[in-house]
Amino acid sequence: MRNEVFNRAPTRILMVEDTPTLSLLYKTILTRAGHTVHAANDAGEGLEAFSTLHPPVVLLDLSLPDRDGLELMADCLRMNGMARFVVVTAHGSINRAVEAMRAGAYEFLVKPFDETRLLNAVENARRAAEGERLRSSRDTSTRLRGFNGLIGSSRIMQSIYREISEAGRSMAPVMISGEPGTGKAMAARAIHAASDRAKSPFVMLDCAAMNPNTIAEALFGSGGTGESEWQGGAASSSDGDATTSAHDQTQFEACAALRAHGGTLVLHSVCEMPPTCQRALLRFLESQSLRAPLEQPGPLIKVDVRVIASSRLPPDEAVRRGQLDADLLGRLRVFAMQMPPLRLRGDDVIEIAEARLHAMAKAEGRDFTRLSPEVAELFSSAAWPGNVRQLVNVLRAAVVLNDGPELTSAMLSVSGQAPRDGTLAADGLANLSGLTLAEIERRVIEAAIARHSGSVPKAAEELGVAPSTLYRKRETWSDPRP
Repeated sequence: MRNEVFNRAPTRILMVEDTPTLSLLYKTILTRAGHTVHAANDAGEGLEAFSTLHPPVVLLDLSLPDRDGLELMADCLRMNGMARFVVVTAHGSINRAVEAMRAGAYEFLVKPFDETRLLNAVENARRAAEGERLRSSRDTSTRLRGFNGLIGSSRIMQSIYREISEAGRSMAPVMISGEPGTGKAMAARAIHAASDRAKSPFVMLDCAAMNPNTIAEALFGSGGTGESEWQGGAASSSDGDATTSAHDQTQFEACAALRAHGGTLVLHSVCEMPPTCQRALLRFLESQSLRAPLEQPGPLIKVDVRVIASSRLPPDEAVRRGQLDADLLGRLRVFAMQMPPLRLRGDDVIEIAEARLHAMAKAEGRDFTRLSPEVAELFSSAAWPGNVRQLVNVLRAAVVLNDGPELTSAMLSVSGQAPRDGTLAADGLANLSGLTLAEIERRVIEAAIARHSGSVPKAAEELGVAPSTLYRKRETWSDPRP
């Protein structure tokens, strides 16, 4: 990795650092890597240099003698919004770094940091600045009907597209929340596609679909995050030496964090992580390193990943429920995005239905070209508690069993019928008469699992709960059924 760092493209860098020894150290490292560095000792010099040099990358210490670093960054970004700022802060000042990211910084470094971390941050900022320069020629005033796989021209989705574009220009972690089926995973892919990492690995770990006991190893391997208090799945003998094997090394090399090196790591349903794994993730975000299971202690390996997490619950509510670590949320929610439910997106439902209908018809060899007026009206008035996922399932069932050119209401299966509102039908209520609330809940859960051929994760998606919730409820039943 060291040789790779020194072979990267050079760029002009403005460095604003008031400590002479650190200024000399940073300049030496960057110059040796081929970059052109202009050093400024305070905010006044930095602002003047920025206005004349127009550097694509700025290395900025937040603690300056004559002015707050965040104020300087704000002034510079008003002059040139395409510049990328890598801010430097002292250990224990993470809140300041997060504040800087929210104000427009691209990346932050916490002292002390090593040479590789500095060069990686500068190179990533350089690529982001170059990508922004190329994108700046595009006309962004046109109302978008879709964006990087997402579909919809509603006002609320235009706002989502802007947020995705802003997040794509940064290295900062992102927290995406929203009801099941609203497109959180697609939003994560869109952020990746809008970033300078679009051609690098995109790795997604669905925590809700995994055994909680295996999430940590799938994420970090058996070496852990490099912190002595958490060593992942590494076993220890009685004298304290780790007993590693070829299996440990293979598992480590296949872990999600390592596979995502240079790209984006998505943690879908992050609240399903056990508390110990959440704390390990927090340490990983702080250190950006993994410990290889080769010896005791194994060598630290720096990992360059951009982390995106998602939650079906509002993040603050997840913290209140004890499902999400508050410190972890603070690190993840530099960019916060909430995907809107389909019922609030107006005519987007028709745009999505038409686009998906055409794609499914082509894939299945059908001749569908349009929705009937009745179907369009039905779709527009439906509550869609399952959101886009439910709409897609309704369309898929109709396309597989029928042929076009027009999708009619008669083609919609009874089981997949789009509900007109969020209430149960009267005959459904009658069938539940006389049952206790616990019995009703059990019947609903069992019916959902049966509809999905015994798949608890799929049933959980339909019901809008976490799979672990259904597993726990089934364990309390005296005679759990398959």
